[in-house]
Amino acid sequence: MTDWQHDLASITPFADVDYSGRFDEAFCDRWMNVGDPLSDQVIDAVRSDGYRGAAGVGDQLSKVAALARSEGGMFAELYEQTRTLPPWVNTDMIVEGQRLVTNTHPFYGMSLFHSLFAGAAFVRAALVTGSTGRLGGDPRRRITETSAMIFALAADGGHLPDSDGHNIVVKVRLLHSSIRYWITQNDIAKPSWAGVPIDQTMLAITSSLFSYLNIRSLLRLGVSLSRDQVDAHHHLWRYVGWLLGIDEALLTDSIEEERDLWHAVARHQAFPELLGGEAYVRFVSAQAGRLAPDRRGAAVARRVFGDLHRHLSAPDWYGAADAGRPEFGLDAGPGSTSTGWPVRALQAAAVPSSLADRFVPGVGTLKRRRVLVGYDRAMRSLRNHDYDVSTEDGADDDGGFTAAAEATLAARFGVNA
Repeated sequence: MTDWQHDLASITPFADVDYSGRFDEAFCDRWMNVGDPLSDQVIDAVRSDGYRGAAGVGDQLSKVAALARSEGGMFAELYEQTRTLPPWVNTDMIVEGQRLVTNTHPFYGMSLFHSLFAGAAFVRAALVTGSTGRLGGDPRRRITETSAMIFALAADGGHLPDSDGHNIVVKVRLLHSSIRYWITQNDIAKPSWAGVPIDQTMLAITSSLFSYLNIRSLLRLGVSLSRDQVDAHHHLWRYVGWLLGIDEALLTDSIEEERDLWHAVARHQAFPELLGGEAYVRFVSAQAGRLAPDRRGAAVARRVFGDLHRHLSAPDWYGAADAGRPEFGLDAGPGSTSTGWPVRALQAAAVPSSLADRFVPGVGTLKRRRVLVGYDRAMRSLRNHDYDVSTEDGADDDGGFTAAAEATLAARFGVNA
């Protein structure tokens, strides 16, 4: 590995993460109290007034489009904003970022699975997710929705208005506003949560789970990436973040700056000690097992994804002991974040696969074509998915996580539990 690759692949011990530069405590305090003003205003109007111009129209994006035509005003402002590329977008970099997503499949999918559960350390966001039942319920819907968004974005032209990718991202933005509205109307949020549900810091962390954390995970799995590929992938997710309503102040100029923001918000509102260490790894493993088609597949999935989570997160990021090591490096030997065969097997496969994609003519193109064919089949049942608020039944007992999280946040932000 080059110096920059090793630097991005290394995991900073949680005890060492801190604020830096402009990402200080005041910055985080400010942005945790800001949602998505324009989108929130639109959704508040749509849900509270039930505009006649949108009567009988399907999903929320279709409603906004109809109201943009009939009412103008804020509806037209939001609709046109999401259909206009910001001046800083570099189309060539977007395309290169899309290729990285498809050409690192299936390693990207495994990294994505890890990212979805690694975010639980940010307990403010976890409480919002848990309020809809998605933290402990059936993981398939959440994984299916997220995977559909990412691979739709990675398709040719997936970032352009009216494409599947673009439409899904805007639907997710409206979903976030709908969740804020739903939480407010149902009086679910407690003062201990602090700030605004799905605020700007939560949105930035979510974006980093797909951007910075995915790159870190791919490098740790042995995927060969060039600096241009990494920068293009960051640029793709910077644009997605903008489309999701993240303020320019939290859209970083480089992946290193994004890592600084990740560390600052972690210092501000992540509490991995609440996850319970190996108990959380077992929870993640169990969720992976639920995706398998049979008992034997479930057993393999539990072993693979448990080992994977340990390697990609490192112990003190999910509340486990640090095993006496001064820092979490890239070793795969005794005492490292992973000592099991699953990660070693994945690394052995990732190196030749990614090198062939980069340096053997036609391999990357063929792989991308095959991935997109599979994506197109999967999307047939999701193109009309509304991405609206829905609570899920069957959530597992959280083992006291919610009560502990609320008490911790109350103490951290000086509010009543």
